[in-house]
Amino acid sequence: MTARSTAVTTLHMRVRYIGTGPVVWSGDPEGFGLQDRSGALMPGIALGSDEGPGVVFDVVLQARRLGDDAAALSGDVVHGRPGDRFLYLSWRNGPHAWARRLKLPLQGISWEVIRQAVDNLSTLACEVDDRAPRVTATGVNIGGLHPVAWRIIP
Repeated sequence: MTARSTAVTTLHMRVRYIGTGPVVWSGDPEGFGLQDRSGALMPGIALGSDEGPGVVFDVVLQARRLGDDAAALSGDVVHGRPGDRFLYLSWRNGPHAWARRLKLPLQGISWEVIRQAVDNLSTLACEVDDRAPRVTATGVNIGGLHPVAWRIIP
């Protein structure tokens, strides 16, 4: 196994959300965003009609090589322990009332994919398809882990 590297690489990432939000939610646009570690929500940018539906969130993260093909990602919007990092796409009904949070895993992104994106001045992107949100039998939004496929885009 290759030794851990101390070199940090800057990585551009984009999350595209397609959906209407949770079933039980106030609908306040300021109550939706990519959550940072302090709990603040970073707003997205609504796509134009020629770009298709959705809201995009562009972020810059730091990446560090951990081993042969493993990477550690970090940044203001990265949550979790090393080896179990993720992004939160979140909705809230008030200052401290979370309506729903989707956990977008980062741990499956290999160092090789990061290197390719950085070397080609590209972005690593995923699409969150949430056009069928659900609630439990008691009316609570269902959130939690939402697996996504990361790919390189120009």
